[in-house]
Amino acid sequence: MTDVGALVAWNQLDGVGRIQLDDGEVLRVGQSAFGRHRPVEGARCEVLATAPHALGGSRATRVTILESPRPAPQPAAVVELHEAMMRQSGDQRDYQRWIAGMPPTSDLTAWLHERIRRSTCFRGAPVEIDRLVESHEVLRGARAAKALHGIDVASIDAAQKPAMLASIEEQLRAWKGKLGSPVDQLRIHRVGRRLGLSDLEMADPPALRGEPFATTEGLDADWQRRVALWAEAAGGTRALALERLGARDAGAPVTWAPLDLDALRDVALEHEIRSDTVFPRELAAMLAVGAGVRLGDAWLIAPAAEWASDDDGLRIGSGSTDQGSLTLISGKGPLLGWRVLDRDDDGATLHSFPGLAALFDALLGLAPG
Repeated sequence: MTDVGALVAWNQLDGVGRIQLDDGEVLRVGQSAFGRHRPVEGARCEVLATAPHALGGSRATRVTILESPRPAPQPAAVVELHEAMMRQSGDQRDYQRWIAGMPPTSDLTAWLHERIRRSTCFRGAPVEIDRLVESHEVLRGARAAKALHGIDVASIDAAQKPAMLASIEEQLRAWKGKLGSPVDQLRIHRVGRRLGLSDLEMADPPALRGEPFATTEGLDADWQRRVALWAEAAGGTRALALERLGARDAGAPVTWAPLDLDALRDVALEHEIRSDTVFPRELAAMLAVGAGVRLGDAWLIAPAAEWASDDDGLRIGSGSTDQGSLTLISGKGPLLGWRVLDRDDDGATLHSFPGLAALFDALLGLAPG
């Protein structure tokens, strides 16, 4: 089939959106349908193929971008700043010092936040909050960075930083007041804990249901064995059976992510809130001993903090190809039983597993691929 329409919604962070065809039909769509192209909301698209969606309706599986919208004109203040930079004799440091030398009562803070907001085409709460957190940490020196949205960090006068930090904190508090869903409130709670801003934290945060967490206590013998062998692989004493996935770069170096237990707990708690189901203790135990495995430059299985929603499930890595995806396909039951698809960058399925147990068994060489 081929149909033409417009990308009427696009979440850049999660890589999912909706296409409305010219006949009025609305299709779900994910990044994999566009291949290596990066879509922008408002783009005219041609849908080349569709498939049923796990949550009902249809999803586009192959899409060609016909025309992308022109970027909106920038505010006059930003245009003036860029023109001033162009008038410089080529010494950008002079320009950056000039910007950084503006007093705290000037437009510098507003301009900085405008740059933050315009740094992505998805301007929803998650991205805005992440940019504010990044700016806060850079200005405090908690995160290393040479530049912050075009400004040389080293050239910012220390006297300006308190006003900038206060402005960022004010915006974070405003977001707390705007966001009502439990998941968004949890996100703000984590920001408060991370930045040491107690007024952003929840008075009574929800408790994790899947306790004891990240241990093998109470797991059956099969899962205890998987966890032990996964720990051996992470420790370098057991090779993964990468040939079972037909990994394109099977000879590439294998590296493992260090465990961030707080981040893993946060992911588990968010899943429990969204799905009203317990995060699998078996999966938490596996990730506690091997948080993520990288094959060359791409995550075969990414750390849980980097997992992202896809158009038909939860993307947990790149799988056997560096531009592909390893996706848990949304199901009605617990996450542990969701089907796992290893797909290439065109969305074609290379391998399919009935659940996470089968995926780990294949990687550990315990079952046929």
